Amino acid sequence: MRRPCRWAGPSCAEVEMQRKRVYIDDCLIGEAATWFEVHALMRAQGLLFINAPRGAEGPCGFYLTGTRVARSDRAPRKSAADHR
Repeated sequence: MRRPCRWAGPSCAEVEMQRKRVYIDDCLIGEAATWFEVHALMRAQGLLFINAPRGAEGPCGFYLTGTRVARSDRAPRKSAADHR
């Protein structure tokens, strides 16, 4: 009789998301663990784009590129932690 395989590593609840650096056009803007946090960071910094920015996730960071518009001064700036 076969026994089910069990992964020997920590459970999903025990694993904390790795924080990665966020770059827009080779400029470091902060750190995030998920794409949701990346978008929250961009909103917090008031960064706007024409169309949607293109992005990729690598082992050490999130990399975005796109046609930026000037920073939005309409909304007060909040820290990215307020958007989590």
